[in-house]
This record gives sequence, C-alpha cells and structure tokens, in this order.
Amino acid sequence: MSELSARLFHQTSVFRKLLHIARWVPFLIVAVALRNWPEFIEGPHLWSIFDFGYRGEFRLFLNIELTLSGLALLAVFVRWDASPKWCQLLRPQLPLSLTLVAATLVLVAVMTFVVNPEAIHSAFRPVNPVTHFPSWSISVLALLLGAFQQEIWNRAILQSTLTRMSGNRWIGLGFTVILLVMDQHGHRVETPCSAVLLGIVFMHTRSLLCTTAIRVALDLSLGILQGGTFMVASFLTPSEFMGTKALVVLSLLLLAVGVELRYRRSPRLLQLTQASAKSLALMFFAYVLFKLTGRLLAPAWRSVIDINEWMTRGLVTRMDLLIQAVVPVIALAALGKGPRLRELLAVRPKATFGLAVVAAAVPFLAASIAVPDAFRAGFFAPLSPFTTSPHFWLGAVLPLFVAALQEEVVHRALVQPLLSRLFRSEWVGVVTSALHFAAFHPLESAVFVIPGGLLFAVVFMRTRSIVCTTALHLTLNIALSLINSTKFTLALFIPSDVLAGAAPLIGALVLALAVAFEWWWRMAAEANARRLGSPPNERAATCGIAPTSA
Repeated sequence: MSELSARLFHQTSVFRKLLHIARWVPFLIVAVALRNWPEFIEGPHLWSIFDFGYRGEFRLFLNIELTLSGLALLAVFVRWDASPKWCQLLRPQLPLSLTLVAATLVLVAVMTFVVNPEAIHSAFRPVNPVTHFPSWSISVLALLLGAFQQEIWNRAILQSTLTRMSGNRWIGLGFTVILLVMDQHGHRVETPCSAVLLGIVFMHTRSLLCTTAIRVALDLSLGILQGGTFMVASFLTPSEFMGTKALVVLSLLLLAVGVELRYRRSPRLLQLTQASAKSLALMFFAYVLFKLTGRLLAPAWRSVIDINEWMTRGLVTRMDLLIQAVVPVIALAALGKGPRLRELLAVRPKATFGLAVVAAAVPFLAASIAVPDAFRAGFFAPLSPFTTSPHFWLGAVLPLFVAALQEEVVHRALVQPLLSRLFRSEWVGVVTSALHFAAFHPLESAVFVIPGGLLFAVVFMRTRSIVCTTALHLTLNIALSLINSTKFTLALFIPSDVLAGAAPLIGALVLALAVAFEWWWRMAAEANARRLGSPPNERAATCGIAPTSA
C-alpha cells in the first residue's frame, strides 16, 4: 500500500510539473516568435517615413521598433508575472555596473596586448564627433538602443520566461544561451560567453540597465578593436583580431565566475576557485618563462651551433624547444609546484627496459598481423655501423633522441603536472596531456599518436621519470623508422601506403600496452603493500601450562 501511494504521489508531482510547464509554453512561443518580427513583416516600416541620407539609419530605426515592441511585450509579461517587476528591471545597480563595465574594458584591452603586443599597427584614431556629428550621433543611438532592445528580449523576456517555466534559474540560463547561439547566423565564438556573463548578472540583479551597460562596453571595445563606425581605420587586422578571441572569451567566462562567487557564499566553491586560479597563475608563469627563455637564451645558443650535415636546422629547433622547456621545469621543481628533479631523472630499470623491449616489437607484430604479405615479402637489411661514418649515425640517431626528449620534457614533465593540478585529477591530466601531445602531430597519424600519448602519460603518472618515458618514446620512434624508412636500412621494408593499413592495429597494441602497464603497476603496488604490511596476529602459545582450576 505504501509503494502504491508513493507511486501515485510521484505521478501527481510529475503531472503538476507538466501542467506548470504547459502554463508557460504560450509565453515562450510568443517571446521566440516576436523576437525578430521585423524580418517577417513586409511593407513600410518606421524608417521609410524618414530619410537622413545616412546608411546607419536603417539600424537605428530597426532598434527603435524592436525597443518599443519589446517594452510593450514586457509590460504584458510583467503584468502576468512572467518577468520581474519594473522596480527591479530599471534599478541601475551603479556600484556593480561600473565595476563590471571597467572590468570588461580592462580585460579586453589586457588580453589584446598580452596575446600579441606587436598587433597594434596604427594609432588610435576615432571618428571626430564635431566634423561627423550626424553619422556619429546616429551610430551612438543605434549602439545604445541595440544593446537595450537585446537585453529586453534576451534577458527580461526570454530568460525570465524560461526560468519560470523550468523552475530553475540555471536551466533557464542554459536554454537561453542555446537559443541565442542557434539564432546567431555568424556563429561568433563570443556569443555564448557574453550570454553566460550577462545571464548570470541578470540572474542576480534583475536589472536591465546593469546588463545593458555591460553589453555596451563589450560591443564598444570589440568594435574599436576590429573597426567600425567609430574608427577611422581598423585597430587590428582580421587575423590579429581572431588571434585575440580565445583569451577574450576566457576572460568573459572568468568574469562570469567572479560575479557568481560574489553572490554565492559557498566556502567549498570559493576554495575550488582559489585553487583553480592558483593553477592558472602557475600555468601562466610557466608559459611566460618558456617564452622568455626562448627570446633570451635560444638566439645566443643558436649562434654558437654550427649548421652542418648532421646538425640540421630541425635539430637546432628541437634543441631550442628543449632548452625553453627545461627552464620552467626546473623553476617549478624548485618552487615545489612540479615533479622533483630526482624523480624526473630516476632510471626505473624494470619499467624502462621492460617497456622498451615490448614497445620495440609492437610495429613488427602489428605489420605481421595486418599486412602479412608485405611483411613476408619485405627485405629487412639494417645498416652496419662499420660501413657508415660516425656523422651519419649522429645525423640519424641524434634527431630521434632529441625529439623524444624534447616532447617528453614539454608534454610530460611540464604540461601534464600543470593540467593534473588544474583539474585536480591525475587521470584527467593523462587524457588532456595526451590530446595536447596529439595536437602537435599530423592529423592522419592520430590513430596511433593518441594511444602513444596515453601510454607515455600513464607511464609518467606512475614512474614520474622522463628517463623511462624518453626511452620508451625513442624505442617506438626507432622501431617505426626501421619498418617504414631507409634511414637505418639498405632498402625499404614496408611502404608507407601499405603500413597505413596497420596503423589502427599499432594504436590498439600501444593502448593495450598502456592498460597492461597500469595493471602490472597496481599488482606490484599491492604485492609490495602486503609484503611491507604487519604480519597477522598469532594466538599466544600456552607453553604446555594447563589452566588452573578454581
């Protein structure tokens, strides 16, 4: 009986929830249908009555129509309690508004100069409002009314309706962002980020004036950077502006997180945010040190190196990157924020030699299974060290060794610990560092590069030794060179187009090796724990003495 009553109660609550959603569906349909109503109505509009002879007047009168219609619809929504009251919507929230406007302008400017200081190719030349007053005034009015009407439709009407319909402000914000992204024809990357920032601000303040001020500051700053009606010439070229978008988007998201933290008094969330901020600051410190080392030390070191038949320019570039990565690794180790140098330089004989032997056989095993005919027909004739010059072997082996060491120092010793610290998970650091490693390789080789990155990351997570991962990396590189090039052989063993059929199997075997190593490491750790653990308690011997009777 109790189960039946609980089931009926659950069905009743679901039915009530569906009725609540159905109540707000008409409001949502009206809000979405009328949001872009001028695009669906043909015939004369408000701007057809006036003619100022300026091309921007279309945008101005379009924003006037959308503002007036938005205010009219908002009055209906306020009357039916679908939107906040007018006293909340028109409250300026001056301290928060001014703070967020200043933070938006500063973040856009700082991120622009951080990404590329040389991007500023022209002086700051805004349009003079005295000599171009008609066009300047119409542009200003269009900007202000455009921001205001977008906030009326997007925040006061759409987000409020979705929040009331779902009963959760975060669900309402999420669906609002999705609808705005779908409505954006240009697929601008900053649209969802600015929608999240403005949505969070509106969620806590319910102020249209506050979100309008932030949107005006954002549109004005981005318009100055990429050029527009307020600039004589574009401040940045299109390619330079695209280069700044990634950090601008990140800054908007961080600003949104800061606004949420201001209103949410959660100690756990605050601690998590502080830890993430410290991790990001540490990553920024390592990046700056990496770039600074490249600018200061690498040119001087490169002038000493003699480019010859074995010291190629590619090898010199690899050694430059190696030096750039070693400096932040040492700095993080000295600060106690990264792996210690003793761990990084540990040999780990069992893991190193065992993995190297198994990895050397992986390409040959995969080729013998996937392309058996080509494997049997191939003529494996390695070069003898006695028939070639020492310079040849330096030119063949040294680039492979330096490439493996440089990639391990960059991706394992530097990037993987920072990502693990940022996401507070060793396994997330393994996956993200493997993807970071694959991003620096050709796309067609991803089928075995991603499993290789996972293998190297798992081995480094367990051993903390770049000696072990470098030996493993170098072994795989040499094995692939032996089977698919003439660098170490007299003739080509298997052609590249034929070996491409074995690439998925190589990736699968490398992934299986990563799983097997993880299993072996855990079994060894458990066996070591049992061996070092305290022995079980034993029952004390009576030494043949019988208990006395009372």
